Amino acid sequence: MQQRRIQGYRHTCYSFKTEMDGLNSRYLSYGALADDIPGYSQTGRVLAVSGRLITLDAELEWGSGTHFLALRKPEGTLSSPYTATITSNISVVEINSD
Repeated sequence: MQQRRIQGYRHTCYSFKTEMDGLNSRYLSYGALADDIPGYSQTGRVLAVSGRLITLDAELEWGSGTHFLALRKPEGTLSSPYTATITSNISVVEINSD
């Protein structure tokens, strides 16, 4: 319990590797941050979009639970997270909205 209390009051500091990463945020806006725990977040480049199906250049690892997908727009801002579901192809993802 003592360790949980320490974690609850500990301040978390985030650092960015490029200037653009920090400039994409506005005052009091939500920052798009991913955790560095191995397997917790994955990245890929979008190759094709067909309706709600998105083809990526990487094969994704699917575990149990709900999966979310966030897309970076051409101007560098983040498109809101979408609920992602697995398809028959391991590198194709279906999202919940257009």
